This record gives sequence, structure tokens and C-alpha cells, in this order.
Amino acid sequence: MKFNQEDYNKWYNLYVNERLSLREIAEQTGASKGSINKKLKELGVIRSSSESHRDRNQEDPELWYDLYVNKRLSIDQIVEQVNADGNFVSKGTVYTTLKELGVIRTYSESRKGKIPWNKGLVGQQVPWNKGMKGSYPYPSPFKGHVSSTKGIARSPETIAKISYAIRIKDYNGFSMYKAKKNDLDNLYLITIKDKSGELYKIGRTFYTPAHRFGSNLIKIHKIVTAKHYQIVAIEAAVLANFSKYSCVGITISGKTECFSKELPLDLVSDFIDKAISSQANSTGLEGSETTGEVESS
Repeated sequence: MKFNQEDYNKWYNLYVNERLSLREIAEQTGASKGSINKKLKELGVIRSSSESHRDRNQEDPELWYDLYVNKRLSIDQIVEQVNADGNFVSKGTVYTTLKELGVIRTYSESRKGKIPWNKGLVGQQVPWNKGMKGSYPYPSPFKGHVSSTKGIARSPETIAKISYAIRIKDYNGFSMYKAKKNDLDNLYLITIKDKSGELYKIGRTFYTPAHRFGSNLIKIHKIVTAKHYQIVAIEAAVLANFSKYSCVGITISGKTECFSKELPLDLVSDFIDKAISSQANSTGLEGSETTGEVESS
């Protein structure tokens, strides 16, 4: 819609002289509020929000006061009633005005005269979960379902595969390892006593094999000390390289890090030494040492 100078003069007169709002001018002239606002801004006559507030009909606060204090309506109800007549009053405006008048009610005061929703129902309400203690409020989708693998133990081969898959993904199972990334750690090659007999074991510990295995420790063949993140990498490589000799312990911790007596200790020792040398060349491995004799396989 195109507007001419006559339209602009009319908007100016209604806004400046008759003190109408932009919304009221738009309703009266059929022009959009945006078009009117843009033109009046160009003319430099747009009122500030505080000036617009002062121009509000003085009867409004009196009406709000009557509705709020005498008729006990809420602010939401007042806004709904006033705006039903084609006006536009915000909840914040009504609240601010009533607060300035010092009549805002507290929550307890606002509840006076209102009937509680549960009046007369005390003792008659039935909890939604009555009689359901310890059970779902709906039938469990797993009720009566039995896993196809229930009662079937994993084979040593399956456990070894799972252990290997976990290790090649650099998963160590304990979040505390991240915090100890640069702490000194020990990689060990030992012989231990298990319920199934004597086994070789390759693993890592922040302490000593004796501290961890106690009387089950038979002999320490090799210990390498370095930063934890380096030891984790070397351990994973050793376990993966000699996985065909792996077996599963029964009564000890770290069951999937056990190896049969067929494990070639001299080859394991050489592999660890090469891994240490490789780490030292690439990352500056510190504090490595070897303890004990390495048996021939």
C-alpha cells in the first residue's frame, strides 16, 4: 500500500496532538503499525517508552486497582479482561503499577477465599502406585524372557578375543589411568600359581607383583618401569603379539593376561626390549629397568 503526504500528516496529528498509540493509529487508519512507526521515526517524533507510559489513560490504574483489591482478581485475570476490550496491556505493566501503589498480595494472601482443589478429598485419594511396590506400573517387557546364553560360560578363546579387542582400542577399563598418565608404572613377566597350576602372566601394576599377587607369585622374570601411558602401549603390543599362547586363569586377577607354559620367554623378553627401544627413540622413555633372569623356553 502506498501512502501520500496527507496520510503522513494524519498520522502525525493523531500521534503528536491526540497522543494516540501506534496500534490505535493503525486500527483507525488501516495502515500497518510498522509503516507508521517508520515514518514517525523519520519525523523524529517517536515517544520513548516512559513517555508512552505517562500517556496511558489515568483511569487504567484505578480500574486495575478496583479489579485487584476489591474484586480480588489475579493479575492474569485483569490483563485478560482489559485486553478483551481491544486494548493491549502487558502483565508486567499491571504488576509494576500495582506494586507502585503498594497493594501487591503475598502468596498466602492471594490464597485467601479460594477453595483448595482437594477439599473434602482427604483420605479418599488413592495413590497411582498403590499395591505396586517393588514392581513396574506397567508390565515389564522382559518379564518371562530368558537370554539364549544364560548359564553358558564363555570359552577361554572367546574371553581372549574380547580381551584383545578391548586392548587394541586403547581401553583400559579404569578412568583413574587418565589421571596417572605420567606416573611411573611397571610391566612385569612372572610365573604365578593358579588353581589350574602354574601359569605365565604379563601385566602392569603401579606397585609390585609381590604386592599384588602375594603367595601366588612364584618367580619374577622381567620388570620394566616407565611412564604409565608408555607401559600401557607396550603391554597391549606384547599381549596382542603372543595371544596364541594365552589362557584364562581361574583364581587370580587379570585372568585374560595369563599364558601357558609354552610361552617363549626369551622371545617375549626380546620383544619388550625392542618396544622399549622404539619408545625411547620416539618419546624419550625414562626409568626402564630389567629385573631377574629370563628363562629359555
